[in-house]
Order: sequence, then structure tokens, then C-alpha cells
Amino acid sequence: MLYFNDSKSIAEPHSFVGARKIGWILFGWMSKVITGIFPFLAEYKQTFKVTFGLTNFTGFVGHEKFANIFGSVREIFGLKRIPGFSKEVGLEYLLKTCDARYRHFDSFKFGDVIKTVVDVIEVNGASFVMRCRFMNTAGNVKVEATQRIAYVDVVNGKSQRFPFWLKLLLKFSERKTKAEKIKRNRDELSQGNLVFRQKLVVTSVMTNAERNVNHDEYVKEFSRMIELFFLKREIKGLVEVKEASYNYIQDFYFGDKMVFNLYVSEIGGDWIVFEVEFCDEAGKLHAHGRQIVYFTEESGRRMSLSLETRGALILPCILRC
Repeated sequence: MLYFNDSKSIAEPHSFVGARKIGWILFGWMSKVITGIFPFLAEYKQTFKVTFGLTNFTGFVGHEKFANIFGSVREIFGLKRIPGFSKEVGLEYLLKTCDARYRHFDSFKFGDVIKTVVDVIEVNGASFVMRCRFMNTAGNVKVEATQRIAYVDVVNGKSQRFPFWLKLLLKFSERKTKAEKIKRNRDELSQGNLVFRQKLVVTSVMTNAERNVNHDEYVKEFSRMIELFFLKREIKGLVEVKEASYNYIQDFYFGDKMVFNLYVSEIGGDWIVFEVEFCDEAGKLHAHGRQIVYFTEESGRRMSLSLETRGALILPCILRC
């Protein structure tokens, strides 16, 4: 999560605080001029190699790892591009992920070089959209992800409009492009066949300094549930995520009990659409996820869904773990 603070809680003269914000605005205006001439300067880039910790047993980087990487590089982006960010983080307000989308075009495997390119592509009154492109050394985009992030008051947890200086700073670094907003009603239920249900208590390893569950933990649990469902139904094969989207409504915190409801909503020749609801014990929806996955062999080669597999996917019974 990215955090910001308006510095009102810091004991500094109001004149100094105002001067500093004016300085940030001037800095942003100069950045806008420079990045208009040299667009690549609006991007934040980081390069690293794929280690065993990023891969699964097939040797490829799993879908959930890209969510984890995106979370890390966007925070570094804030530290690098926003003056005073590290000293004012999280004291009065924060920026919270509302929804996220991932598109997978190709895979990374152990030893590959991943080049992440992060930029701001849309700024609104109370939210902005960050994009992260995962490229190889040739500059080909293998995975593209976006996150819509809202400005939220840290005391009441409600979304509110950006302060003037912060919106200007984001606007000055904006590289305008169309970003699709994922719409889902607060109490909307998934469509399809409910095939798997599981309960889980939120532990400390799932949370961050905000005390809530990290975005990548929802992604990880979604992928884990699909694999558990396959194992319970004795379905032979693996899944490769092609596209995924997530919508966040309300946070879970340390000690909360989560209920996962997994649905199969569509089945194609070699692909399946899974949806998941993250609910509390009362059935209130906290988050929703959707994954379009391909059915593959361990080698990564796609395979058609057999009649036996199709039957296992549409059985009306609900597996409980």
C-alpha cells in the first residue's frame, strides 16, 4: 500500500509547510515540462532476475507473484517520485487499492530478467490508476497490470478527494491513457456453479503495517483455492492465468474469519472462468476476484478439457475443506 500524510501532525510552522507544498507543485510542473519532452522520464523502472522464490514447481512465475512485485515497485515509485514521502507516510491518510487487473501474454521462468515499468495513467478527483508492465530484455510486454487507488482518510476509512497539492503532483506526472474501471455492486454475488468453500482466519503473515490483508494475499488465496479444488476433485492438470481482475470493498484485519466461495462461471474448449467471493461469517462481501485460466500440462502445453474434467467442474456438490 502507498501512504501519504498532509504533515499537519508534524510540528512545523504553517509557513514552512505551505512553502514546501508550493515547492512540490513547482517541482511537479517542471517535471511535467521535462517528461513532455522526454516521456520515458515519467516512468519508474526496475530490473531483476527471477529466483526460485518467485517460481512454482513448474519453473514459471506464478500469477500471484506479479501482484506482490507490483505492490513493492509502486511503493518504491512513491519513495522515488514524491518529495518527503518516507517521512510523512501513513500518519493521516493513505492510498488504498480499489480494484486491479492483470493480463498475461507470456510467461517468465527461472533465470529470466524482468524489467518492471511503472507509471500513472489516469488521475481523478479521489483516485488514480497506476500501471505496471513486466517486460523481458527485448522490451516485449509479457504481463500488464493496473491498479485503481483511492485516497482514503486513515481515521474513518472513507474515500475523499485529494488535497490540492497532491492532485497537482499526480496530474503533473500523468501519462493519460484509457483505464478500464472494474464495476461490481457491494452486495453482488458471483454467477455460476458454487464448487468449493473454505474458511480461514487472518494471520499476521497475511497482513501489513496497516493491519489489513495485503492485495497479493487475495490473489494468492484465489490461486490456492483453485488448486485445492482440482486436488479434491482429482482433476489432472494445471491452470495458467490468462486474465484476472479483483474488486475490493472492505478490508479484513488480523484475527478476522474469512469465507471463500469458489465458482465456475464459464467453461470453454481449453479454458475455465473461476470467480471467488471473500466474505465474512455473516456473508457480507469484502472482495471479489475473477480469473480466466487455461488448462495445461505440467510442461505448460495447453490441453483440451476432457468429458471427465468437464463433469468434475460442473458437479453441483460443494467441497468443504
